[in-house]
Amino acid sequence: MYSFDFHGIKYVAIVAFLITAIVASGRSSAHSLEVLLAERWTLASSTSAVEPVRREKPEDKFTPLAGGDAVLLDGAAIIKERDHLIADGKDFIFVDKSNKRVMLYRGGKSALDFAIQTMGREGSLFETPGGRYAVKSKEKNHFSSIGKVWMPWSMHFFGNYFVHGWPYYPDKRRVSDGYSGGCIRLTDKDAEKIFNEAAIGMPVLVYADDPRRPLDYGYFKKVIPPGRPATALSVTAASALVADFETGEVLYEKDRTAVSPIASITKTMTALVAVETIGAYEPIAVSERAIATEGHSGGFLKGEIFESRELLYPLLLASSNDAAEVYAGRVVNFVGLMREKAGAIGMTRTHFEDASGLSAQNVSTAEDLLKLLRFVATHKTPIFEITGLADYRVKADGHHRAHTWKNVSWRLPDPRFIGGKSGATPDALQTMAGVYRVKLSEFEPRPVAIVILGSRDRIGDIERMIGYLEDNIVYGSAVEDKAKRGAPAMVTGGANIYEGVRSFTLY
Repeated sequence: MYSFDFHGIKYVAIVAFLITAIVASGRSSAHSLEVLLAERWTLASSTSAVEPVRREKPEDKFTPLAGGDAVLLDGAAIIKERDHLIADGKDFIFVDKSNKRVMLYRGGKSALDFAIQTMGREGSLFETPGGRYAVKSKEKNHFSSIGKVWMPWSMHFFGNYFVHGWPYYPDKRRVSDGYSGGCIRLTDKDAEKIFNEAAIGMPVLVYADDPRRPLDYGYFKKVIPPGRPATALSVTAASALVADFETGEVLYEKDRTAVSPIASITKTMTALVAVETIGAYEPIAVSERAIATEGHSGGFLKGEIFESRELLYPLLLASSNDAAEVYAGRVVNFVGLMREKAGAIGMTRTHFEDASGLSAQNVSTAEDLLKLLRFVATHKTPIFEITGLADYRVKADGHHRAHTWKNVSWRLPDPRFIGGKSGATPDALQTMAGVYRVKLSEFEPRPVAIVILGSRDRIGDIERMIGYLEDNIVYGSAVEDKAKRGAPAMVTGGANIYEGVRSFTLY
């Protein structure tokens, strides 16, 4: 028979007390988690204060965000436009990058359908651009000054991009299978057929898939207990938009479609048009006109020569107005092409008057700028990657001095900052279109885009937005036992019970 002394009895009592406390704590935690995640995150109002929406009934616990509220890339709109042209019996060309097909429609019916042999590599500076274009010119044999090759049965639709047959060098050698500067290459036979059927001005729709949306995860707003004051988000920006950068799902907005001057965010479009209209390795001289442009952050001297791609660094990092003017002076109607490109990728409320952003007539909306940011990051990835660098240096050579350009868009080093572009003028005040790693779950942070226009404190506004998200939003997967209404909800794949309950107890 076992016997216990005083110390043994004391030990048993302590253990019993701890077990009772743990059970009670578990019930309390489960109840707290159920309250914490009792509703799905809904879009903020157009004011700067975000009010909580109270749960009304159990089945409303995890109402999904409205799909139409997400700011997506333009792929779905391109498909819809194609269907409208078919229904209206129009003639047009449809390029399906995903399935590598080029189709010509006559009277709304498919007349030709050919396989694409080669096109620009995805994510590179040479990726074939998606969007809405038109046949600008036709040449039975066009000589590319960039590739130094002949391109038979060429149809030009934007910048350096054509639909054409198999290119060949002046000595008649055919270009290799894998080489492409971004044009849409067909066989000579197919290119000739579509060339003969196409007409100047015929619409050219280039479709590219949107990135896949996660299926199992979502955003949840932390519910404030009754009697507690709501947490408000107050920013100085006149308009703002915060969204998951991968899915476009909106987390906060304030007058997201209001048109405002955008200042040097303009240079994001300048960079995009530059890489699509000028050869990446083409030498460009700095002109006197460029140096005379207001601002000298590029540190150039007249006559210095750079490869076109090198000027992306002072343009995007140092926000060099003179670099913008170098690009604009190199291409006829450069600013007109910026406007055309904006329309091509669905930026319907955007207008440009110059390449630098100095003009107050360079205007856009937070929503349009998010489209631009996502388009560049997805389809011209090197441009976006440049915007995340702390600095960049080019060595001196026979054409130019050594230069170092530092990032002025955000305070670096900052591991949260992924990339983006800022701006400031008296008319625009302070602006920013950037992407940040935001801690919204226990594990990996989420890439969150933040666009603000008309701010008097852009850094403070963005810090407050990030702080608000991290204090009030959970990213994860909600699971509810529908057979047991009232049973506690759980979040998996992101926030866990500890993180959720800990944050909840801060109120």
